[in-house]
Amino acid sequence: MLEEGRTGFLVELRDPQGLADALGPILADPAIRREAGDAARAHVKSSYSLTRTAATLDRLYRGHSRSMSILCYHAVDPRWGSTLSLTPAEFERQCAWLARRRSVIPLQDAVAALDGSFRLPRGCVSITFDDGF
Repeated sequence: MLEEGRTGFLVELRDPQGLADALGPILADPAIRREAGDAARAHVKSSYSLTRTAATLDRLYRGHSRSMSILCYHAVDPRWGSTLSLTPAEFERQCAWLARRRSVIPLQDAVAALDGSFRLPRGCVSITFDDGF
């Protein structure tokens, strides 16, 4: 998961000033960019190796496949104009549809369910993006 200020930054949706504030120090200082990039790369290598990811997904699917789905998007960007991307309006419609029919939970809760520290609600779904687009 993201470590705020170390491996990435969380910014509220539709908050351009917040995004500018988060990116400002990184854009202004090559040393900070290098440090943040190194930390993010080390985090990904230690947390998302193929073996570890496969084992985590295997535990998740074996233990919770009837009660949980993970919906993975590629991009929300009207400029792409491809089947790999949705417009923001399409994404919002899909999220609203899911919210009316399923329990949408943070991915952190799905991961916590693996060690038993969170009980998944029936019919839950987590939404994620495959590569940061």
